[in-house]
Amino acid sequence: MGTTFGPGRLTTGGLLVAALSLAACGSSEPTLRVVSTKTSQSTAPKLAVQKIPELARPDGRLPLTPTEYSAADLPVKGLAELPPEAQLVALGVLNLSTGPCEPCQQEGLSLAECLRGGQCPIAAPVAERAVGLAALGWPVDRIQLRVELPDAWLPVPTPGPPMVGSPEAPVRALVFLDLNDPTICAEAMTRWQTLSERSDGGLGVTYTVLPKAADDVDALYGAVAARLGAFPSFAQARCVLGESAEVAAKRLTLTGVNDADRAQVAETLKLAASLGVRAAPTAFVNGYRARGHQGELALARLIDAELTEHIELSRDDAPTP
Repeated sequence: MGTTFGPGRLTTGGLLVAALSLAACGSSEPTLRVVSTKTSQSTAPKLAVQKIPELARPDGRLPLTPTEYSAADLPVKGLAELPPEAQLVALGVLNLSTGPCEPCQQEGLSLAECLRGGQCPIAAPVAERAVGLAALGWPVDRIQLRVELPDAWLPVPTPGPPMVGSPEAPVRALVFLDLNDPTICAEAMTRWQTLSERSDGGLGVTYTVLPKAADDVDALYGAVAARLGAFPSFAQARCVLGESAEVAAKRLTLTGVNDADRAQVAETLKLAASLGVRAAPTAFVNGYRARGHQGELALARLIDAELTEHIELSRDDAPTP
């Protein structure tokens, strides 16, 4: 079976299979498949690592280096209190998933290593999410889809009041728009309107203009429109009707730009820089980034995954980790 990585002192039987997408960029070395060995009731299961054909990692990042920390080694809320089988699953996710932010993703560090090293400020909430899902009975591979993504999960501040959808929506999207690109802007707004409607109250969407500078006219009038609850109408005037920001603002009787609007644009500039947003549309769905002009199906899968998790964690009979 190869090198064995034991996740801790557990007493449960069964077979756990979790294939990881681990790859060394440009390397001919095979990647790893993580499986558990069959054990008796008195023997703790072990996660073992096998060689399987390589899948080249295209982004230049190092392949994951698995770890073997136990529950006693990791300060994750609820981990030690999990039943043995669920704890095995949670430890499998923590030891055998790449950390959720840089430098962990770049260096191939496990989520557990990120937790112990303190390199990643968002490692703890992501790990707690993994523990909660393990308590619900989710398997390793399904949980890994929630903690391992092409883009790191980011701590996006809760957007302002939704411009589309319910204020109580459990899934919130912050969508950066470029009003100078009418076709893509209009399509993006139509797509998010449709997604909100199909979510039946589960999705709230807040738009903001991606500023090019602190004096960006679209961003300034967009801030005015957002303050007055008229952003969708302003964006439609720019993206669908092709009106200039000034003409749209005058027709919609938007008041002049004030200091609060300028401060809002400055904050949006800083937020976009901190989140690595360089082009629009870019959306963040509960912190998960959806780059570019993605199709409705791809966005719907992300929204549905967040809704499913929220519903399962909110059940009256949901286990408390």
